[in-house]
Amino acid sequence: MAEFWTPLYLDRASADRENHFLWVSGRLPEGINHDQAQQEADAIARGLIEQYPESNAGWIVRVEDINGALASDQIWTIFNLMALTVVFVMLIACSNVATMMLSRSAARTKEIAVRAALGAQRSRLLGQMLTESLLLSIAAGALGLATTRLCLSGLVWMAGDNAGTNFFSLLTIDRNVLLFTGAVALLAPMLFGFVPALRASRTDLSETLKDSSRGSTGGTGLRRRKFLVATQVSLALTLMVVAGLLIRTMVNQRLFDLGIETEGVLTFRLDLPEGRYAEEHQWLPFFDEVMERVDALPGIESAGWLSARPIQEQDGTQAFLVEGGDIPEVDQLPFATVSTATQGALDVLELSVVRGRGFEPADTLDSLPIVLVNEDMVERYWNGETPIGRRLRFGGIDSTEPWLTVVGVVGNLFTGNPDNPTFPQAIIPMHQNPRQGMGFVARPTGDPLALVPALRQQVWAVDPDQPLGDVRTLSQIFSDNLATFDTIITIFIVFAVFALIMASTGIYGVISFAVAQRTQEIGIRMALGAHGNEVMRMIGRQAMWLVGAGIAVGAAGAFVLSRILASAVPGMSAHDPWALGGVALVLGAAALVAIWIPARRAVRIDPIIALRQE
Repeated sequence: MAEFWTPLYLDRASADRENHFLWVSGRLPEGINHDQAQQEADAIARGLIEQYPESNAGWIVRVEDINGALASDQIWTIFNLMALTVVFVMLIACSNVATMMLSRSAARTKEIAVRAALGAQRSRLLGQMLTESLLLSIAAGALGLATTRLCLSGLVWMAGDNAGTNFFSLLTIDRNVLLFTGAVALLAPMLFGFVPALRASRTDLSETLKDSSRGSTGGTGLRRRKFLVATQVSLALTLMVVAGLLIRTMVNQRLFDLGIETEGVLTFRLDLPEGRYAEEHQWLPFFDEVMERVDALPGIESAGWLSARPIQEQDGTQAFLVEGGDIPEVDQLPFATVSTATQGALDVLELSVVRGRGFEPADTLDSLPIVLVNEDMVERYWNGETPIGRRLRFGGIDSTEPWLTVVGVVGNLFTGNPDNPTFPQAIIPMHQNPRQGMGFVARPTGDPLALVPALRQQVWAVDPDQPLGDVRTLSQIFSDNLATFDTIITIFIVFAVFALIMASTGIYGVISFAVAQRTQEIGIRMALGAHGNEVMRMIGRQAMWLVGAGIAVGAAGAFVLSRILASAVPGMSAHDPWALGGVALVLGAAALVAIWIPARRAVRIDPIIALRQE
């Protein structure tokens, strides 16, 4: 995406003290923290209020970190939950590794006993096994960093190229990331490899060397492995339920009724430069001439201008008064967004007029000032009664703006927030409220993007130096706006799938080890007449108790995590029994497969071979 900087130009209108539209950015000097900067800013704000009470009363200055300015609280809540998700996945992976190391240490019991009998000290044995864990962890950390470099560019691409909303572009592998990765690589083997190593180094030499079996058939080691498996299942279920809820949310956002038709609508923006179009009387002729040329093009069903394109942009809100109504207090004034549009734009968006009429060619600067209001505005401020013929005025109690007559009621436009999808809106005809910058919308009969060269030529025929800004379709704008959340949801889904795979692997590993430890027992049972299906049911019944316990704990964790996430993701429901039930079935099915494979292998062993096996 091409970006460049231009000098800021302030005319008399924009430099008026009533305007508050600029952001101030700066770098704090060394030794000055956020609280000190806020105190200085508060002092400046108080001084401005004393000096300019009419324009600055009620205005404050808030100092915040640039990360807080670029991303909303919801985004950072989601990022924190993503970090928690990473911790969950890491715990599952580490518990899986710990399970395998416990199994490996049990298999090496005789080897370690022989080495201890030959004089190896316990600290030496413990250090060797911790070193093996450390090398494994360091290799995994290096591979993870290399993979992260590839994934970062993929995340930025998935979230779209809009630098204003693509928060993934802020992510970099800096020194802190390297230090954190190094710390994890060092601490993980200490935390999850210490218990298996300690258990292996405590081998009873006489008992181990006398034992003719392959290892301990039960006891503390197996209980630890079962506990780790149950933990993996619970964490995996938590992530999978959240992923399921997010998938439902993503689908619902795609199916949400925007109040307009977005398919096949081409848009771009034209903002006339101050240097050449400083006067208001220059704006309407430019947009009218461009529209005349566009209307003459073949293959266009309808086209028009509007001040803010739906989904992507939003007009500012203004206080207003209804003629004949009670005058409220200043802090209780009603507000509505005030937009400018042509009837052609309403036709393109298929924003229907449900009462009264729409705009007509006779609605000009010399005619009666009129306005359209949306249904949400009617419900809030007219209690559902018809507002046709009523008059309102924007600007507050002391406003000198003209009274506008309501001539029609239109449907609601989607605000961009599923939790608050509508907002009071007033639309004024462009020829009665011209703007210096307008959005263009058109509905062609064919491919919308194929029309771009012809449209560009018509604009250049009026002004060869005027560029077309942000050329996209409305459906693309809608998709791009959801791209960040879609990327986050995709990450959750990937983590959930990883968790499912690792939990299934953990179940498989524990059951395989338990079956191997009980090979002689299974051989005796089958030699005494036990059927293979009975042995499989016995193994499956014992293993499913672990899975059931993990699902029960995971359901509670999913309930808590989904409630937190629902407060940050618009349109997400924290309660969805179908998601919980579906995820539990999927996880249960995966667990059954992981259990069935080693159980099936066990019943296929010849009892004679099993009885002879050490």
